[in-house]
Amino acid sequence: MNCCENCPRGQLIVISGPSGVGKGTVVSLILETYNGFSRSKSLTTRPRRDRDPNDEKYEFCDRDTFNKRFEEGDILERTEYGGNYYGTIRSELEKGVEEGKNILMEIDVNGALQIKRLYPHAILICLLPDKFSDLITRLRTRGTEDPENMKIRLDEAKKEITYFHEFDYVVVNSSGKAAKAAEEIVGIVHADSLRTARHNEFYKELLDSLNSEGSGCPDANDN
Repeated sequence: MNCCENCPRGQLIVISGPSGVGKGTVVSLILETYNGFSRSKSLTTRPRRDRDPNDEKYEFCDRDTFNKRFEEGDILERTEYGGNYYGTIRSELEKGVEEGKNILMEIDVNGALQIKRLYPHAILICLLPDKFSDLITRLRTRGTEDPENMKIRLDEAKKEITYFHEFDYVVVNSSGKAAKAAEEIVGIVHADSLRTARHNEFYKELLDSLNSEGSGCPDANDN
């Protein structure tokens, strides 16, 4: 399913929510299941993990390189999480949207709000769990956090949930039902692609065709 076949530009879809809510799983399902979507690429100073996929999700660098690219304007937003910097690479994101791709951004709540200020037409989707205990279970299952970092992530998650009303849409990612959450997000993107504001060029072309062909219309009294 291509959600925006007739749109001259792609859509920017920001999927955010607390750590452990399953953002990565849902985004991966969308990319695997539906056509017309790409993932935005982030720059980060965190170390590469063994389980990191060899895809375009992250580009790894040291702090000096990160700060230099941020100062040059190639990093849209900068967030510090767990002692590491994360930021979206502007050049690749804007190139994808101009090419008509639906770009999925998987970032934290602070970064999502920064993106909304830069790109007011971005679609902000808040991914939430059924209950807070689900976040604890998911983070423990990962096995990547020590007790101190676990506490930091859970404290941050509690703060992030309070920004619920800053988002355009909310999708609940229930345990074991990530496919349903992915389907709902694709439905949101499809609905947004049909907004009148996204079809101004089509409207102009339609008016031009009416004006040019209007003189050739049959008389109302003709049989």
